Amino acid sequence: MNFGHVNNEIDLTDDVLLTAEQVCERLSISRRTLDTKKKSGEFPEPICYVFSSPRWSIRQLNEWINKSTNNPINNLMRQR
Repeated sequence: MNFGHVNNEIDLTDDVLLTAEQVCERLSISRRTLDTKKKSGEFPEPICYVFSSPRWSIRQLNEWINKSTNNPINNLMRQR
């Protein structure tokens, strides 16, 4: 059985959905910082909600981090 991108099927192995806590951990930011950046529009909207809990895709976050050299999270991640 092939679950690849045949006939526009989604390949669930290509991406992972992260909770807010996981996002904060990976970006080394507090939950308060995440919420502030979401409200100000500086952070991407969640890709979906699971039982009213927001989820972001790793691919979505990677694109957001890498899209701008002026992104403070980008600068923080490059210093690691």
